[in-house]
Amino acid sequence: MKQNSTPKEIWKALSKAKNIITSLHANPDGDSLASCSAMKYLLEKHTKANVKIISHDPLDKALTELPYSKEVEFGTDIIDIDLKKFDLLLTLDTSDEYRIGKNKDKDYTLPKNIPVINIDHHDKNQYFGSLNYNLEGKIS
Repeated sequence: MKQNSTPKEIWKALSKAKNIITSLHANPDGDSLASCSAMKYLLEKHTKANVKIISHDPLDKALTELPYSKEVEFGTDIIDIDLKKFDLLLTLDTSDEYRIGKNKDKDYTLPKNIPVINIDHHDKNQYFGSLNYNLEGKIS
């Protein structure tokens, strides 16, 4: 069943995490870069978390000029990461599991040994996280 978690539940889980991994979605755009960078800044400022941003795919050249692009470890895919080093996987602006990194195969599933928070705005979000929050198309 597609059901949103409360912002309070999500913040509680984020606040508890010490090491968080997040990935720009496949073929990242400005939304992906901005949401992951802003969340990294917010979490590192207001919690004790260390946040690592990765991206298998490169950014468009125009976006690489933004200082926030320096926060991202490019050429690294979620399947290349030892997720045992992280407490939480945070996905932003990502409607399906297969949009994380190079895993464009729709049979891809996330490991079950790490909690996943999925925050998104797409109508077709699959609510694949252990906690989910979707604005369901209210933001275009």
